[in-house]
Amino acid sequence: MRTLGEMVQIIKLQIPNSFESKDILPDFGFLGDYHLINKGVQTFSSFMKLLYQKIQDDESLSGQIKKGKNVHNDEITLTVEFPFLNNIRSMLLNLGQNGKQEEGCLLLSDFDQLNTKQSFNKNSTTKISNSQMRTVLLFLKELGLVFEGLNLEDKRLCVEGVKSIRVSYSGGSNLFIGLIALAKAENELATRTDNYNLMRCNYSILLYEVDLNQKFELATSGFDSEIKIWLSDFKDYLESERMIFSYANRLLGTHFVFGRKKDNYLRFSLSLNRGWRLVIKLKHVSKYQAIFEHFPESLRAQLKAGYLCDRKKVGADKKCRGGCEGYSFPLDSSTIAIGDYLKEIIKHENSY
Repeated sequence: MRTLGEMVQIIKLQIPNSFESKDILPDFGFLGDYHLINKGVQTFSSFMKLLYQKIQDDESLSGQIKKGKNVHNDEITLTVEFPFLNNIRSMLLNLGQNGKQEEGCLLLSDFDQLNTKQSFNKNSTTKISNSQMRTVLLFLKELGLVFEGLNLEDKRLCVEGVKSIRVSYSGGSNLFIGLIALAKAENELATRTDNYNLMRCNYSILLYEVDLNQKFELATSGFDSEIKIWLSDFKDYLESERMIFSYANRLLGTHFVFGRKKDNYLRFSLSLNRGWRLVIKLKHVSKYQAIFEHFPESLRAQLKAGYLCDRKKVGADKKCRGGCEGYSFPLDSSTIAIGDYLKEIIKHENSY
């Protein structure tokens, strides 16, 4: 069973390390020049790293089991699986979208501007309960956010008569520039293939263009040198095969996708459910099965077994194995050992 601690570790891996571009979209010009925006997003990303670390350090939080069904694919949403983290996301989005900048603080006109929770597809809204709000507010207070106008000392949060809420941050007002920029991007620019930008501090959504090679290097920087060297070599090979390189941040997963002729059949993916892996979905494999005969037995058996489509519900427990996604290989030494054979498969696949 996956936990909240594992979830925030996956998100931390997706936070950029560099915030230095001049090519910021004009949509965010009201916040200042690119120096101010870059500094703001940098400050906010540091805040989010502290937030995630605090969750990991607190066993009562980090050990929370993922709710909902156990699925075999890459997709995760916070709404059902991790409600505490989803409430944090909702409150931060509300602050960024509804807060008015005033003397280094954010001013909210009433409590309803803070406790609204929107569904992932933005089709409906609900209210976060007062008890859940108090839990999140106290958590954020420990990270340096101050909510003037709310009494958090009482065990029960009473919001009757609250006319305004003034929010400040002990680390300075730069935080709010980054928060407002990413909240605006989440609300106006997020798509099905590029979402949860606030939680991932997705700086690239603020920019005209993104260097995919740099993004790939940053995303895989946590691997040891052996795997990083192999990934670089394998990626170079894919590009030498004239495969088109694209990228998606979908539902708290990272996907670097390669394909030809509008057929994106290979990807490097990171997700909570599956970790880092290489996924290859072959369409023409039946035309070159003869090359499998000199492959290692384990790889040969995997290829000949096929995808193990979820419609067959394989195994004693009859659960989906996610085989319809394609052949899956973990990004570790076992895949490095068969790297040359995978290149051979790709070369043949691209010949059709």
